[in-house]
Amino acid sequence: MKSIENQNTDHLITNLLLRNINIKDLLKHTYPLIDINRLYYVCIMEPENTLTKREMDTLLSHSKDWLAYKDLDIICTVWENKYLVFVCPTHYDQKTLEIEYGWEKHIKHITQHQKDILKKFGYRVSFGIGNKYPLPDLHRSYKEAIFALHLSKLVGNSFFIKHFSDLGVFSLICQNEPKVLVQFYEKFLGPVINFDRENQRELLVSLRCLFDANLDVKAAAERLHLHINTLRYRLKQVEELTGMNLQKIEDRANLFVALKIYELMVSSGYVDGISAST
Repeated sequence: MKSIENQNTDHLITNLLLRNINIKDLLKHTYPLIDINRLYYVCIMEPENTLTKREMDTLLSHSKDWLAYKDLDIICTVWENKYLVFVCPTHYDQKTLEIEYGWEKHIKHITQHQKDILKKFGYRVSFGIGNKYPLPDLHRSYKEAIFALHLSKLVGNSFFIKHFSDLGVFSLICQNEPKVLVQFYEKFLGPVINFDRENQRELLVSLRCLFDANLDVKAAAERLHLHINTLRYRLKQVEELTGMNLQKIEDRANLFVALKIYELMVSSGYVDGISAST
């Protein structure tokens, strides 16, 4: 019986997030865990270390028991044997009967769950959180949660809880469709990505390390175990390929944003690595 219930939950979440079901279909069927009149958001949990299928299933079972113990009407499933995806409803303020748009209670519960998993299993897990939407737009919350999760990892964070709105300028940029994001990074980094792919070079790695070192060429060269002049030559190649000038703040900003978007699209599975034409 529990297996059938799990399959139904998995099927429902998959259909909602991949837009395989519309509001009319929801009205035709009975989904006791879903209220079509409420707003929902997606929260995605990812362990820092790769877990086996059995370990992920155990983590899912524990999460469901934890949610039931806390009396939280949240549904969840394992996604790609890599993430735990939670579909979370909003609630109404008991005094005003208006929708609670704040995040304090939600973050508190997520933090508790994060600490509980670390204590019980020793797993360090991180969470990405999307905004609240009506069910027909829930796929947007899923995309935001994925971006919040992966972009936070790309800038060096670990064991974190990150909401999409906390991504700064990227929360604005990443509201665009993936196709638009691909066009953006291709415009500024496409020649570099293609050059690396065709010549088995590491210009992109060198540029990334420069930004990671806060534009300190000497520190970046040390991280890459390169002579400083070798790194300078690589950066000069980046400038020649892109037509950009790393001494100009506008060009630096565009290259930095393009690089992070490219890495985000790769890590999120939207494009393959070292490919500007995908």
